[in-house]
Amino acid sequence: MEKIKCKVCKTWFIPDKEQRYTVKENDGLSSLTKGVRTFDAFDCPVCGCQCLAGIRLDRKE
Repeated sequence: MEKIKCKVCKTWFIPDKEQRYTVKENDGLSSLTKGVRTFDAFDCPVCGCQCLAGIRLDRKE
């Protein structure tokens, strides 16, 4: 599994899939034209800061 580096405390950690959650970016009025981006996120086990893993794309069926 690939490690993630916390941008605050610089600790490398292996993300646990049970600890993954989804966050949405709020850009105010510009989100009306650009849409809302969704990210996978994990909390750093050392300092507790939110670490973004990547953009979450919508599924097309």
